[in-house]
Amino acid sequence: MLAKSLTELVSKANKVIASIEDTAKPKDIKVLAVLKMRKQTLLLTLNSKEAVAWFRDPSVEITFTGTFLEGSHIEERTYNIIVPRVPITFEPSDEKHLQEIEEINNLDKCAIARAKWIKPIKRRRADQTHAYTILSLASADCTNILIRDGLLICGTKSRPYKQKQEPVQCMKCRGWGHFATNCPASEDTCSTCGGTHRTNNCDSRNKLHCVSCKSDMHASWDRNCPEFIRRCGILQE
Repeated sequence: MLAKSLTELVSKANKVIASIEDTAKPKDIKVLAVLKMRKQTLLLTLNSKEAVAWFRDPSVEITFTGTFLEGSHIEERTYNIIVPRVPITFEPSDEKHLQEIEEINNLDKCAIARAKWIKPIKRRRADQTHAYTILSLASADCTNILIRDGLLICGTKSRPYKQKQEPVQCMKCRGWGHFATNCPASEDTCSTCGGTHRTNNCDSRNKLHCVSCKSDMHASWDRNCPEFIRRCGILQE
């Protein structure tokens, strides 16, 4: 199933939805898009909030996952924000610290699903007092409020912002929408020169070739690649 194209996955999901007989099923419900994530995970985008609420029904979940992909399950989506300049006295793994943030900022209980430092602690400077943190929130509304109003964390006022999602690019063939573990290509493609070898074995680093653009002006890994920028724009929209 995971080897199928994104178009095939969307079609499969909508066929399964159409086959479910339920009086509570929203009218014209459908999956708009499917995105392949890490660890054999699929992100499904539905066409309405009512559709999302319907999917949360345990009986609907069991029916859908059993038909769509046996052994799969549905996880609640979280919304990530980047919080700058957080005092390093904050402990992301400490539930009491997360509860304190919820209470001080008038958030619902368990609004913060989890938190983590962006940079590993071992890479901090000796005199570092603040760092960047990612908060994963259970509600889109809560996320928007924090982005709009800011939040207090360990006595410090911070202005969080949305963690932008980047398009998935295969490290083997440099194609889009899948990972190297699911890549159908038989050979590696160098992300620097475009040759049929691994990037770390490239001996032509002065030669550039972008697989996506078919251009010799930049490499496939270049973040200024027009195709990369275009796909980022689609995701951001």
